[in-house]
Amino acid sequence: MDNEDAIMKAIAESPELVVVTKYTRGVVGPSLGTAGTVRDGGRIRAVTPPGCWGPMITPVFAGGHEVSWPVAVDGAVVGDGAYRGGNWVEGESLLEAAQRGPRLIPTVHTLARDLLSALEHCHAAGILIRRIVPASIVLSQAGRGTITDLRFCSAVLTAIPGGVRPTGLAFMAPEIRDGSPGESTCDMYTAGAVLYFAVTGQEPALDPDTVRRPTEIRPTCPRTIERIVLRALRADPDRRYLTATEMLEDFAS
Repeated sequence: MDNEDAIMKAIAESPELVVVTKYTRGVVGPSLGTAGTVRDGGRIRAVTPPGCWGPMITPVFAGGHEVSWPVAVDGAVVGDGAYRGGNWVEGESLLEAAQRGPRLIPTVHTLARDLLSALEHCHAAGILIRRIVPASIVLSQAGRGTITDLRFCSAVLTAIPGGVRPTGLAFMAPEIRDGSPGESTCDMYTAGAVLYFAVTGQEPALDPDTVRRPTEIRPTCPRTIERIVLRALRADPDRRYLTATEMLEDFAS
């Protein structure tokens, strides 16, 4: 087999799609190796890494920016080009939307379905999100929600580093704030905090035991939503919903 035949055989055996789910902790360079090899003209799908995390978190990494693990492209040479595609969402963040007041109850149901379905998908892949804040949820014109910030997820960090105090603590379960790696119940807490914000227009208290009932802030809040949100925000992880599926089914019932 000559070189040309060997190259064509390698190209034929290369996958059309390489999925990248890990990061380099800010390290770049050829010594890393690759996450796989994709056919020329194929696709690379990656969880978008956070960009510059600022001085508070940057020291955790060797560089100021997180980087997806590199992928080799068959037959590529220096100077070849690639392009990146993504989904454009025409809308605004939940934080911006809430400045006009609490969300309408039907849109809270839509947001709950989107958030919990996303968490179901992540948990099936063994990934915990750990923190979702209103500013990181983009709402389409139809009210559908998209999570855009995964900087604290378990695919990036095994746990929140000691000495690091993230923003948006009200949307992070107490055990995650304390440095625990967390389980699926920690994502039920962050989902509950986001929905609390959507229905009341206010962040929940940092101490779960002092969280005000949504009906005290918004008397028209349905009692069912109040019950679900308050259960998700319990201090004891074992007393929350154990899975996104369980919480989603309670919303649907």
